[in-house]
Amino acid sequence: MCRWACDGALQRRTWQGEPLDFNFTAEADADVKQVVFLARVFIDDAQIGVLAFTRPVGGPKKEAASTGGKVRLKRHKRVFLSYSSKDRETVSAIATAYEAAGVQHFFDRTSLKSGEEWSPRLRREIEQADLFHLCWSKSAAESEWVEKEAEHALTRRRRSNGKRPEITVQMLDGPPWAKHPPHLDSINFDDFVRAAIVGYARGDGSN
Repeated sequence: MCRWACDGALQRRTWQGEPLDFNFTAEADADVKQVVFLARVFIDDAQIGVLAFTRPVGGPKKEAASTGGKVRLKRHKRVFLSYSSKDRETVSAIATAYEAAGVQHFFDRTSLKSGEEWSPRLRREIEQADLFHLCWSKSAAESEWVEKEAEHALTRRRRSNGKRPEITVQMLDGPPWAKHPPHLDSINFDDFVRAAIVGYARGDGSN
C-alpha cells in the first residue's frame, strides 16, 4: 500500500472575483510517483463542489512545481441532508446555505409533504443525490433513521462503483466526537478539516 500525507493546515480564503493562492506540502513514500488532491468548495456550510487534480511527487526543488495539468471540477447538483431531528435548527442553517448557493437539496422539514410515507421517499431521494451530507452529532449517533440513511447511501455508492453519492461528514458537536457504528467505517468520520470549519463558524476555532 502506498502512503502519503498532506500537512492538513486549514486555509481560509474569501473569493472576491480574483484567483486565490493556496500553499501546502505533501510527503509520500518513495514509490509514490503522483498523488490526487481533492479540494472541496464551500459557500458557508454548503459543500457545492469538488476540485480534483494530480501532482507529481519528487525530491526538493528550487523552482515551484508546475501548475499545469488538468483540473476536474464537479459541481453538486442535488444534496441529501441526513441528520437527527434534534439537530433540525442547526441543519436548517445548512439547508439555507444550499438554497442561497442554488443547489437542490432534500431537507425533510421542507421537502416532505404532510402525511407522506417516509421510508420509500428517503431511499429514492438518496438514490437521486450526488452528495450525501451527513450531519453527525451525539443525537445523530442515537438515531435509527440517520443510521439507515447512511447505510443506504453506502449501498448505493457500492452499486455505482464508488461514483455516487459522494459522502461528506459534518460534525455538529464535539470534541469529543460522537462514535459511529463499525459497519459505517468506510465513511470518513475523521474529517478534522471539516470539523475545524465548523469550529470557526461556532467561534471556538483558533487561527
